[in-house]
Amino acid sequence: TFLFILIGPGLAWVLPLHIEDWLFEVTLAIALSIALATITSLVMLYLELWSPQWGLVALLCVSWLGLLTEAARAAWSERRKT
Repeated sequence: TFLFILIGPGLAWVLPLHIEDWLFEVTLAIALSIALATITSLVMLYLELWSPQWGLVALLCVSWLGLLTEAARAAWSERRKT
């Protein structure tokens, strides 16, 4: 779980950028993941809805959203070629 929170959400949004330097890509993914986890936690605390399980679900949804936008972009660019 910790490794997913550390790199998962950010990697889902950074991979579509196709950065050539893998070290920069991983560093950016980790920084973005920490930022997303922090924002998620702060929103949950502000709304007085703190739950670690729901926080993880929110981060999973953010990750899936990043992956789905990349899949939609790839499908759209493939469709435009034809």
